[in-house]
Amino acid sequence: HTVTKGLNWKDALSVIENIRHTRPPESEFLLAAMRILRSYNRWWEMNEVFKKYRFIYNVQTTPTTYTYLIDAVMAAGQKDLLLELLEELDQVHGEAVSCWVYVAVLNWLFQRGDFTNYAVLF
Repeated sequence: HTVTKGLNWKDALSVIENIRHTRPPESEFLLAAMRILRSYNRWWEMNEVFKKYRFIYNVQTTPTTYTYLIDAVMAAGQKDLLLELLEELDQVHGEAVSCWVYVAVLNWLFQRGDFTNYAVLF
């Protein structure tokens, strides 16, 4: 992240992409991209980068990678994408997922009065 400090989000992401091209894509590059885009509150771009790394480059994800994206999606109020990511996170990482991710999502749903999805997740 120190390499990209002071850059706008597009330039910061470009730096990460250029570094990634120096060797095969790995999960640390995806995580770096998530951190940078989260610091700029760019949830849409985070989702696009995440999908590209996960599905095109076949990068192994981590619960932390999902957590960055879920946090940004909640901050942006994107409920449908949030629920989709949470389901995928559970399928991909299952037991490795911190209970605090679920607590944060449940709290977010509760605060919005979405008791249907709250009950399903709970």
